[in-house]
Amino acid sequence: MYTDSVWHRLKAVGAHAAAAYLAKRLAKDPKGTLLKLAELFERVSANDVDRERARDMRWLFKNEHIFLDFMTRSMTQLAEAPRRALISNFFLSTYIYGGRKKRWEEAHGFKPLDLLVLSVTSRCNLHCYGCWAAKYSKKADDLDFGVIDRLIGEAYGEMGASLCVLTGGEPFMRKNDMYALLEKYDKCFFIIYTNGLLITEADARRLAELGNGAPMISIEGDKETTDARRSGSYDKIIGKMAMLRDAGVLFGFSGTVTEGNWEYLSSDTFAELMVDKGCMFGWLFHYIPIGAEPQLELMLRPEHRDELRRRVYALRNTHPILLADFWNDGYVSHGCLAGGQQYLHVNNRGDIEPCVFAHFAVDNAYDTTLTAAMESDFMRAIRGEIPYDGNHLRPCMIIDHPEMLRRHVAEHGARPTHPGAETIVRRPDLIARLDDNAARWKGISEAAVKNGEYMSLYPTRMKPCVPGTGLRLPVGPEDFPENLEAARYAAGMEWEFRHSDSGKKADSGNGGAGGKVESLTERGGKA
Repeated sequence: MYTDSVWHRLKAVGAHAAAAYLAKRLAKDPKGTLLKLAELFERVSANDVDRERARDMRWLFKNEHIFLDFMTRSMTQLAEAPRRALISNFFLSTYIYGGRKKRWEEAHGFKPLDLLVLSVTSRCNLHCYGCWAAKYSKKADDLDFGVIDRLIGEAYGEMGASLCVLTGGEPFMRKNDMYALLEKYDKCFFIIYTNGLLITEADARRLAELGNGAPMISIEGDKETTDARRSGSYDKIIGKMAMLRDAGVLFGFSGTVTEGNWEYLSSDTFAELMVDKGCMFGWLFHYIPIGAEPQLELMLRPEHRDELRRRVYALRNTHPILLADFWNDGYVSHGCLAGGQQYLHVNNRGDIEPCVFAHFAVDNAYDTTLTAAMESDFMRAIRGEIPYDGNHLRPCMIIDHPEMLRRHVAEHGARPTHPGAETIVRRPDLIARLDDNAARWKGISEAAVKNGEYMSLYPTRMKPCVPGTGLRLPVGPEDFPENLEAARYAAGMEWEFRHSDSGKKADSGNGGAGGKVESLTERGGKA
């Protein structure tokens, strides 16, 4: 276990004290305190990327962008403990844990995890079609609490990863264990994927008091679609959201995007409903054809994926809710997160997978550590390919570069972690569909990049307008003439990406071998 120096411990104490002070101030003067918070974020940022984000945040607040409404709503709707946790973990985390992360990277030669995803159980009170969690076991397997505790201790205590995701199955079927983790790791922040039905008023009060747990409630869109997949639970879900809102809990929604519901999930009507019911976040996951009997008709068509990309960007710039589409927002994450690039997934039986949707493993948490798993040839090879061809609108090795997943599994002997998992790399009709979709999306996404339509979460000082959206903020980059870094930031606005077979990347940070990728990002631009 890594022990922080006295200086780093004092920094952490000071940062948490500042978060507590700001949490109180934000309830009284949201706008003024948020501007000060952005300035503080900029001062304590450990790297240029975070410093740029802080400057952009201050610019958004100054221009009274909808992000200011989102943050104001967060600070007035939430109880004090969730406000404090939000500030500590999303504004000050690099300041608090930067030293720990740097020391780990120096010791191991590549970057540590930013977050850890744990499937704590396969048990669930619902049986929804297309759910990957139910495929792991015919019996109720729970990930041993001692193993969970050890894994979080390694990720947080050694790597400085203060964000942990609990999923299942249904995590609220292990309430006692879940609350034990939230209390023990009170400086970590836990995102809890749940169907919401087991959350009681007592749970809402406890989550508000603890502050460091945020339920993400699954919903498929409108009542008809949600009831069809989730056993008539729509009205109950909406009621649970209102209950959490009234208790001051930080929470959001999670939606699986399919060919049948993408229009409603990216509509103003749905966004307005989620805001009204108290959701602060909304995570959109594209349907991935996993398992022995994937439903190919649910997969998004490439042209609809492109329209979804535009609509989600417009929604989060016109509604006070933070929406993220983990495939179309690849420019925010700088590409794929898998293989330890930013996270790993441990399923309920301990298999350490590169991604929650890539059900293959070479290691098991009952036998090894996260660090050892990250050092495996399998994980190193996955990290070594990222960012693929440099186009972050194609970030995924499953649906955007499916040949890479097939190659990694074959070359490193990765085993499927449940019956049917191998289908995605072996079944001819599924392979053909994935390859065809990927090829069509390649053309669409490259045209978007060439036209300057790739998108950050929000407009930036150097890119206040995105072509085709009509969204523009009134203040331009001339308001920040002192910001020389912004000039380099702007260099990343015009993308060229080239793939050269002449070079091989060494394992300096992200591990593995692969074709050398050159882009303006590597020459100073940021995306």
